[in-house]
This record gives sequence, C-alpha cells and structure tokens, in this order.
Amino acid sequence: MRFEFDSSKVLYAVGIVFGVAALAYFARDLVFDLSLTVKALLFLFGFLALFAAASAVRRAGLDAVLYVLSAAAYVAFVAYTLGRFDFGDTGVFVALAASSALFVALGYLHRERGLRIEAGTARTVVAAVVVVAVVLVAVDLAVGGVVYSAAVADEAAVDDRDGVMLGTVTAENRFVFRETTDFPRATACVYAPDRQDRPVELRSGADYWGTPDSVGGGGSAEVELWTWLGEEERAAVGNGTIPVERADSCPPESSVSEPRIVVVFEDAVGE
Repeated sequence: MRFEFDSSKVLYAVGIVFGVAALAYFARDLVFDLSLTVKALLFLFGFLALFAAASAVRRAGLDAVLYVLSAAAYVAFVAYTLGRFDFGDTGVFVALAASSALFVALGYLHRERGLRIEAGTARTVVAAVVVVAVVLVAVDLAVGGVVYSAAVADEAAVDDRDGVMLGTVTAENRFVFRETTDFPRATACVYAPDRQDRPVELRSGADYWGTPDSVGGGGSAEVELWTWLGEEERAAVGNGTIPVERADSCPPESSVSEPRIVVVFEDAVGE
C-alpha cells in the first residue's frame, strides 16, 4: 500500500493552529488597549470577513482552512462576549441556541444549496468590514478610556478590627463602550507612633475584596480603600479616629508628631 504525504494539508493545519492560538491570546486582554465592546466586535468582524473569503475561494483545502478560522472567530466572539458581559442565564441560552441555529443553517446552505459568494462581492464585504473595524479602533483609542478619581477621608475610624477604611476610588467611563478597569495602586504610610508602610487593599464593599473588572458605557464603579493597624498602633491611637491625608510621597518620620495615615497613589489620580 502506497502512503501519500500531502504537505499542503500539514501547512494548512499548522496555519489553523496558530490562527486559533492568536484568537485565544487576543481574547485574554493582554495586547492592545481596546474596550471590551470593540474587541468583541473585532471577533465578529473577523468571522464575517473570513466566511466571505471562504465562500469565494474555489481552491480545495484553502476554503476549508478559512471556514475553520471563521468558525473559530465566531466561537471566540461568543465566548468573549458571554464571559465579559453580563447577559444572565436566559441571555446565555439564547446566544448559544441562536449560534447553533446559525451554523446549522450555514452548513445546510453550503452543502445542499451550494452557498457561494462571487469574488468581487467577497472583496467588497472584506473591505467594508476592514474599514468599519479601523474606524471603530481609531475612535476607541482616541476617545475611550476610564478616568479615576479618589476621595480620601479626613479621618478613619479605629476599632477592635485591624482594618480601617481610608476613602474611595471611582472609575468613570465617559464613553459608550464597556471598558476594562485598572484601579490605581496605593500605599498607606502609618505613623502611630513609628512609620510603617502598608499596602492599600481595594474592596467593592466592606465584605468583598477585589474590584470590578469592567465598567459599562457612561457608568461608574466605586471601590473602598482599606489598610490595617497593628496592636501597638491601635493602642497608640485608641478606639477613636486617626487623621488621614493624601500626599505625593510619604513625609519623613521626623516631620510627623502625631498619629496619622498618609495615602500615596503610585499613578496620577484625580480628586
């Protein structure tokens, strides 16, 4: 029996593997400072462009590669959208059911009806998709983004708990696309009586550590700033309050005569 090795299929398979890997990497929000909305749309645009190209290609093998990549782009679109936007259980079910119906219909039209697109039409579709994608990306990079502002309290309550709340940070999305959040990091310089530099923890509430990972268009998200005091520091302050202030850097210990907490943000944050 003669074994025939088709090198083109190997190359096509490797191309598919790297294409799918690129889609997965893009979905991790590690590259390109784009909003969640635009990234989701780029996956959808990739599906449309690749499917149009696959329907116009008349070369066996290459059309299959483009169909696989278009399907992968659509799967990435659905997975990314459902993972980063809150549609609820009903929304997830509808999205999955509609996607199933879409691909069954496309498969039927391709196999039974010979679904094909003329090369000229495919070029028009791809060009239109590229133009719209470029415009969206340009607008997103030029206008989109999240603005952060901090409101540091004048004083913090000290009780039997280690934690004290120092204020809040608000993330405001002033554009229409949903954006990822990257709340600024801060340090609390505690003078009670000696200086101790403590990290500031961010909470979405007194009982919830962590921050929202995104904020919708025109919306805002607020988190609380918390740090802690040791036993000696609480004893020095007593069960009362300790003054809190914000500064660009922690003042030298010799310049602080009374207990206080100074909050220093690593990045520029508005007030």
